[in-house]
Amino acid sequence: MKNLWLKDEDLKWIRFSYENLSDLKKEFEFRGVEIGNGVEIGNGVTIGDGVKIGNGVIIGDWVEIGDEGNIHQSKAIFISNGYKYVSGGYLKKDGTPMIQLGCHLRTREEWDKDFWNNPKEFPNDGSEKSKARLRTFKTICFFLDQLIG
Repeated sequence: MKNLWLKDEDLKWIRFSYENLSDLKKEFEFRGVEIGNGVEIGNGVTIGDGVKIGNGVIIGDWVEIGDEGNIHQSKAIFISNGYKYVSGGYLKKDGTPMIQLGCHLRTREEWDKDFWNNPKEFPNDGSEKSKARLRTFKTICFFLDQLIG
């Protein structure tokens, strides 16, 4: 048995269990949902009102399809062992690159202007712990550069 969550007329989520998508035909018609043949939808996908998905479409994990079919894909990197703290980076919907090193979440531009913002713990002294933080930052920047292209 598979589960699909759809919103009711009060915009509250309701779980529907089904074997085949055709089992939900009435629910789809009620909401104006059309899904073509051979469609695969990944984890964490949100699909808004008025969206039509054609035959053979594959939608990856963590994609958001907004009302009227505007598509935004969350692309992020998460590094748990690059240096002492968890770190990561992602592009905001407006394209702004964001980078988090430990508890510091900043735009890439802010990091570029002041990378060595934690001199007590990570001084710019060539120590292994500071080099590991810088390597992690550069890895995230490389990933974000590939997304921006």
